[in-house]
Amino acid sequence: MTINQVNRYNSFEDVNNLEEAKINNLLENGDGPEKVWAIWSLALKKWKSSASKLQSLPDGEPSSGVRRNLIVVLAGMQQSDVLYSLAKHDPDASVRADALKYLIRISDPNDEPLSEFLYKRLINDSENIIKITILKEAPEELLTLSFNDIITFIEPSDPALQMVSLEQLDKRALLDDENAPAIAKLLLQAHDASILEKIMFILINGGRSELILDAGMLQEDKTNFDLLSYLAKQEIKFSWSSLQKFIGPECNHNSHMIIDFIQNPTEPGAFLWLSTRYAQMLELESWENDFFEIQKAFLETLSGIDKPDQMIPALNSNLQIIHKYMKVELHDMQCWAKDEWMYEFDNEEDYEEAILSNKANIEAIKNWLK
Repeated sequence: MTINQVNRYNSFEDVNNLEEAKINNLLENGDGPEKVWAIWSLALKKWKSSASKLQSLPDGEPSSGVRRNLIVVLAGMQQSDVLYSLAKHDPDASVRADALKYLIRISDPNDEPLSEFLYKRLINDSENIIKITILKEAPEELLTLSFNDIITFIEPSDPALQMVSLEQLDKRALLDDENAPAIAKLLLQAHDASILEKIMFILINGGRSELILDAGMLQEDKTNFDLLSYLAKQEIKFSWSSLQKFIGPECNHNSHMIIDFIQNPTEPGAFLWLSTRYAQMLELESWENDFFEIQKAFLETLSGIDKPDQMIPALNSNLQIIHKYMKVELHDMQCWAKDEWMYEFDNEEDYEEAILSNKANIEAIKNWLK
């Protein structure tokens, strides 16, 4: 009569000191921990009966935790046939995933039957953990994937699956002119910040920053602002020909962002737009508070530009307007008492710095007007 020794053994050492018959008994009648200890004990002792005993264990073992431990041991014993079976038929996705992981690790990367098996599991197994495991573990020479294979896993789904799929897309250098727009479309669908950043990284790394710019300029919302901010942080610059298609008749959030991306502010078209738009803002009788930051960005860019060799029609009048308003602002700041202006600044040093900055800007504009 077999007696179940539940809770009798409290450590691996207790089980490892038993004779073979008692360890085999624990494989069938022990609790979860006892079975795991018995599995490892048999594996380490390498008795003649150990291999056959362990190979047959998965069929009747109800505990997925025990089966997962068994997979590690079977992999060490190079029992790939059992791992194949578990990877395909085990009812628990975590067990199937572990079987696939160790099957990949013990196999030759040029194993064609395994390559076919992995591809079928990747496509046919509905559990994301299976897809994630295969994409993470299988080397390129073992698993050939096309862009169309990977894009199905990147489209809105589990963020973990999206991330590992994007990593494979980048690692395998599958981005090209034909499929890059499909990746760019995902920019406006990504709900996870890390996914959004990974997509942008891949596009920038693949020399397709303009696709991010195009997506970021589509409309005003947080996602688009995040796209443009990321480009600005990476100090990505664009030619004026790439930027001018986003220029509208009115000053909006895009006007501020475009300044950050101008590759060459001295380009005639860029310089004309900068000065014209800034002059237009200054002449508005009333403007929203956020125009202050936009004006500051325009002025900082303009004042850093040396006078172009050739004047552009209408440019001189723009600079005259800017010069007039700058003189008025500086005069007001110097004439009014500091305590009436200080509320706009964090401290007196910032106030003094603002005056010096305005003086410098006026000098730059004077040079343009000579």
